[in-house]
Amino acid sequence: MTWLEPNGNVDLNAIGMHIDSLLKTGFINGIFVLGSTGEGAYRTFEEKKAIMHYAVDHVKKRAPVLAGISAFGPREAIQLGETAIKEGIDGVFVIVPQYFDLKASDVEFYFKKLAAGLKGEIPILMYYAPRIVTNHPKIEPAMIFKLAKEKIISGIKDTVFEWEHVAEIKRLLKTDYTVQCNIWVGTDKALIDCLKQCITDFDGVIASGLNMFPDFYNVLVKAFRDSPRNEARCTALEKISDLVRELFSMELRELPALVKAALSNAKLPYAKCADVSPPLPRLRPEIHENMTKILVELRKKGISLL
Repeated sequence: MTWLEPNGNVDLNAIGMHIDSLLKTGFINGIFVLGSTGEGAYRTFEEKKAIMHYAVDHVKKRAPVLAGISAFGPREAIQLGETAIKEGIDGVFVIVPQYFDLKASDVEFYFKKLAAGLKGEIPILMYYAPRIVTNHPKIEPAMIFKLAKEKIISGIKDTVFEWEHVAEIKRLLKTDYTVQCNIWVGTDKALIDCLKQCITDFDGVIASGLNMFPDFYNVLVKAFRDSPRNEARCTALEKISDLVRELFSMELRELPALVKAALSNAKLPYAKCADVSPPLPRLRPEIHENMTKILVELRKKGISLL
């Protein structure tokens, strides 16, 4: 999360407290700043640099620190990537630029241009989010495998709803064990469907709910990975996952506001200001009411906010 002060400036101290609360759970294996929930698209270059510097300095190698360097074109993304390298960021996530409609070949060209500019000095991770970048073509698993085989990308945050997309990337990777490509599942729907389909060998989860319920995600994945699997426990956890998905059933543009509002309602010390970066809106009253209701239901089931 990119916490803000009431005047709209970035609140680095609040970001640090939130990072600490996440790492103290023992369930978080990395910190990702300047992503979608982190409002990275709406902060200035200097703010992004300051957030990268602060996050690396504050984490002090307790976990890897990843950063979003998405931009409208490769030159700015490369500049952000060079900044990430200087600041000690461990890997950078890159989303395809949103403006003109692009073809798959344009996406491939963009990532190759970016990789050439960063000269292999930092892992490049594709942030595939067709729900966010609605005007670029479907990125087929074969292209992801090809870019990984050519060492253009080192991983992907697969923010899709279709578990089959994750499964096909994993299948292709198993055809050539020399290809390194970490896969993080990026949506709650794809996560629960992958687990139900016994696709459990992904590298992790990067989803908005981890800002709120890291312990739940840890228990959920562990339960489905256990052998033998306790089916009754998995069924109960799946029902909780349905509640979490219902919590996030708002318009996508309200995502940062929802997470901030939930943590603010819990009166957590770093969540004193629930403002979001313009032009993002605050929560509509009906969404706020639904959020409050679902959080009560989750608490009844032992799922509490940080």
